[in-house]
Amino acid sequence: MGTLYTYQDLYSQASYFQQKAVGYFEKNRDTVRLSLVFRDMARIHLNEHRLDSAVANYTKALKYTSDVHKFCMFNELTGAYARMGDYEKALEYTEKAIRLMESEPSSYFYENLGDIYMRMGNYEKALEAYLETLRRYPKNLSAAENAAETYCRMGQWKEAVGVWEKFFLPDKPGEFYDKVYQIYGETGQFSLAGEAAEKSVLSTETPPLYGTLPLEVQAMSKMIL
Repeated sequence: MGTLYTYQDLYSQASYFQQKAVGYFEKNRDTVRLSLVFRDMARIHLNEHRLDSAVANYTKALKYTSDVHKFCMFNELTGAYARMGDYEKALEYTEKAIRLMESEPSSYFYENLGDIYMRMGNYEKALEAYLETLRRYPKNLSAAENAAETYCRMGQWKEAVGVWEKFFLPDKPGEFYDKVYQIYGETGQFSLAGEAAEKSVLSTETPPLYGTLPLEVQAMSKMIL
């Protein structure tokens, strides 16, 4: 019943039935279901923005969770602590999840790691995590976007372009030059943006999106076209 109410966003009713389930499963020493019930209660409290209660319930769930499945709880705790702004704790649980997965952690965990470091303003560590994702999963678009964005924040424009070069070339040159066009246009390097715009036009039938760039680049691109 608690789960059904949760699906309907009826969180107070859901909490009532989940709490009753805790008593029942504790009496029967059903550790698997206790783990799931506390996890579900944590999710309810997240939806209600009761973040401290969510963390408390995830912590209770961990006591009943088998080692094989703890990475799931670690991952959800990461999200809860990140929402609280406690990035050190979020980092701790992401690293626990990565260690638990041993040699083949999901790319999702490394992206989480990068996102946390970005929020902390640690661009070097964020970049390291995003590049590790790309090393393991070279076609991960979000990781490529995050790595390129991080390079840009660090002022390393050529490296940002290099990320897109590896990701799109030689199969999608039009998309590559569009990305380069945007990077140089948004950073005020209008001559390089114009060169990229010309190459984009030559390699694809779809012209760049002028409205998203500075007027100087729009004017330059129209001259090229």
